[in-house]
Amino acid sequence: MSELITADGEVLPALSDEMYGSDVLGYSEKSDDSLIPVLSILQDNSGEVKKKHERYVEGAEAGMFIIRSLQTVFPLEKPILFQPCGFSHMWVEWTGEPGEGGAPVAQFQFDERPASAGQIVSKDGKSEWRMIDTDNRLVETRHHYGNIIGGEGDVTPVVIAMSGTNHSVSRQWTALMKQFRVPKKNVKAPAFMRSYELSTVFTQKGSQSWYKFKVKDAGWITSRQLLEDGFAFAKAIAANEVRAGSDKDGADLGTEDEDSPI
Repeated sequence: MSELITADGEVLPALSDEMYGSDVLGYSEKSDDSLIPVLSILQDNSGEVKKKHERYVEGAEAGMFIIRSLQTVFPLEKPILFQPCGFSHMWVEWTGEPGEGGAPVAQFQFDERPASAGQIVSKDGKSEWRMIDTDNRLVETRHHYGNIIGGEGDVTPVVIAMSGTNHSVSRQWTALMKQFRVPKKNVKAPAFMRSYELSTVFTQKGSQSWYKFKVKDAGWITSRQLLEDGFAFAKAIAANEVRAGSDKDGADLGTEDEDSPI
């Protein structure tokens, strides 16, 4: 038996291998017993960047990534290294109007839009889908599931919800992933075999401005453990064993972020 040192430098006591390798964990390892946290972008009007707001997070700035359910923000100076593992194209049903504290209440496969939905023209002249009986909004959303790769090779499963101006980012990313083939095998490479750098880019249209996603290829993943982690996550997603989480603002399930103007 020997002491173990964590990534933070903490020393764990020397205990038996039986205790460290025990099946008695105290939590479920089933994917459907937990929610996948959502990686979002902080905007200029996000509560987390306002020092007097109840949701303020120390050091948070517009343009940073945040996992609201974990109260974790990522510095702007360094892109996030991300391993994509799955994808879904959904209609997300929202209560309320954009920016008014609405919440996601249901999801539907994109090709299975509810029969009770109808297309209307909004006050600003845009075409949108609504639930006829409740007037709830249906927002087209692309979900990218995957792992954030930490500095020690550890992974944090997250889901990225893209809609609005991020639809084009999602489509371009998908096109990029589809071009790779497994070396010497001449078969399509699963998404989890490559990593991508995620950052944000400032965007402006007229008087409105916001941050959106930027994706850059970062090459093949060479760690066997990361490949195994990615494959396991991909299988769970394909089997519908995982669900995207949501935070109290509702930004997590759905639209690019309730704080984003477009």
